[in-house]
Amino acid sequence: MHIHLRNRGITAREAARLQSSPDSFKFITSETDLNSTNRLGVAIDMIGEAVPPLLASKIAEKIAKELDALNESSQPTRKTA
Repeated sequence: MHIHLRNRGITAREAARLQSSPDSFKFITSETDLNSTNRLGVAIDMIGEAVPPLLASKIAEKIAKELDALNESSQPTRKTA
């Protein structure tokens, strides 16, 4: 582990980690962005505007659970004689 002793901004990868993106995730930009003098700014903006993967997963789980409950409650009940 390396600790920086000087003031600095976080890297794009550090920002992605803080947002729960795995290190294997690649952020793809356009050719225009790649040739930009502010590539780090473009990457940070992209990461900052993304929905964090763990949050998206939890929201999807909740929606699925609610849809299952709604589907079960709308099923007609069958009476057996």
